[in-house]
Amino acid sequence: MSATKIEFEYKGKQYTLQFTADSLKKMESQGVDFTSFGTKILTAGETLFVGSFIANHPETPKSLAKEIYQQIKGEADGGEALDDVLFEMFNEAVSEITQRRGNLGWKVTK
Repeated sequence: MSATKIEFEYKGKQYTLQFTADSLKKMESQGVDFTSFGTKILTAGETLFVGSFIANHPETPKSLAKEIYQQIKGEADGGEALDDVLFEMFNEAVSEITQRRGNLGWKVTK
């Protein structure tokens, strides 16, 4: 689960956005191609923003998430850029997937 979160209130409802390993897997199963972010620089931020609702607000319609994206400032009160924070959250969740924490030992044989 990503340690970094985005929090705000919109139309009287409190939101906490973040990514988890499961939410990234769900995004991928819904057709998001994370490898395309480098070539889709104009839509990558919005795609991540909409996907960041899955972990804590899965019932939020994509249309509402996109509406909020259009209304949210590009920078947080502390000056952090929205897209930078979204990618930071994304990278934290990817690390959760790639850094296994189990204790089952294994070995390589040839």
